[in-house]
Amino acid sequence: MKNTKISFLLICILSLCLCCGCGQKVQPESTQAPASQEQSGTQEGTAPQPEATPVVYAPDSFDAEGTAVLVASDTTQNKVTLYDPKAAESYTLEVVGTSTFADKYGQPMALNQLKPGDVVEVTYIQEIMRLNSMQQASQAFIIQEAEKYSTDWERHEVTVGKSQYRLPENVQIFSEGKVITSMELNEADILSFRGMGSSIYSIVVEKGHGYLRLENDADFIGGFIEVGQSKITKITEDMLLTVPEGAYQVTISHNGGGGTKQVTIGRNQEVTLDIGDLEVVQAQYGSVLFSTDLEAVSVYVDGKLINHERPISLQYGIHQVIAKAEGYETLTGYFKVSKSTQNVDLALNKKEEEKKEETKEYKVYIDKPEGVEVYLDGNYIGIAPVSFKKEAGSHTITLRKSGYETRSYTINVDKEEKDSTFTFGELAVSSLGDLTDIVME
Repeated sequence: MKNTKISFLLICILSLCLCCGCGQKVQPESTQAPASQEQSGTQEGTAPQPEATPVVYAPDSFDAEGTAVLVASDTTQNKVTLYDPKAAESYTLEVVGTSTFADKYGQPMALNQLKPGDVVEVTYIQEIMRLNSMQQASQAFIIQEAEKYSTDWERHEVTVGKSQYRLPENVQIFSEGKVITSMELNEADILSFRGMGSSIYSIVVEKGHGYLRLENDADFIGGFIEVGQSKITKITEDMLLTVPEGAYQVTISHNGGGGTKQVTIGRNQEVTLDIGDLEVVQAQYGSVLFSTDLEAVSVYVDGKLINHERPISLQYGIHQVIAKAEGYETLTGYFKVSKSTQNVDLALNKKEEEKKEETKEYKVYIDKPEGVEVYLDGNYIGIAPVSFKKEAGSHTITLRKSGYETRSYTINVDKEEKDSTFTFGELAVSSLGDLTDIVME
């Protein structure tokens, strides 16, 4: 009986343990799926990342600055194009309402008051290429409307007056607000130079060039033409002169005859001057004596050797003189006989070193555009393709065709003993159609 009670007690204790179990309750399955890693915005081993916020720039903020040349401004598209002379590359910036513009003294100005070729200091936001400010560079120099200058594109130098400057290969050149090449410049052009330190950053054609053709000039071939004070040259058949734009008094003289006429030359414009009505006046003569410090000198007047030790009689008008002496540079010039007696002084410069003349003849070829008239330094040489004798130095090539715009290029012919070839772009159709000539009576 005792054993039975003990067994019953053990069974009760065991049943109580089974009912209590481990103290856990059975949970019903959830009807909602657990959130994925993408939905929770987390990844294994990383913290939640905030969404990217757009960068907001203050109106007057910038993170880039530099010196540049203004190439173009487009007020309709609100953009400016600039050229970085140090990096030798162009870039474009957006103009916004908060962009500011100023002159070299810091005084406010409008964008349209800045001109292509201006050297400017700019600040901008590089990431979005937004212009913050643009000011004319206070340290930039400007040489306004230079008439006397010489350019050496091979040595990258330009001399203006007595000063010499570096001329970078990619210097920006502007004519009427458009970028042009160095070959499109002519020695007749009046230029402005801008730069920093000893370097030229930009060249602006202030006064370009046009073209002058003579009509009914048969009686004056071999004479001379004066165009203002800028040009004196011998009259040849079918000549086409490159002349700076502007108004001029043109003087024609030949064997004591001729006269003067007024002419106005526009940029890239061809003008035909009719000189058939000029009368040949009775010849007048003056006595001219040539003076020089040299003993052994040969003097040529109008291509003829003269005795310069005594006066010679010459017709009124323009004459050419050439003086040569051993060890001295040959002097070539023009003088005008306008009175009964006058003196012409011949001053020759001593040679620094002797230069051997080339004995073998090489040629320069103009191959394109085909079918255009080609003029070398104002003298007609034929229809392209055409060639001429190679002479080192700077020359003006003028291309002309009826119904098209006349264009001229300055070429630099090298000294290498080989032929040279130049190719130019097609001429643009004239806005006047076939009426390319403006006739001046």
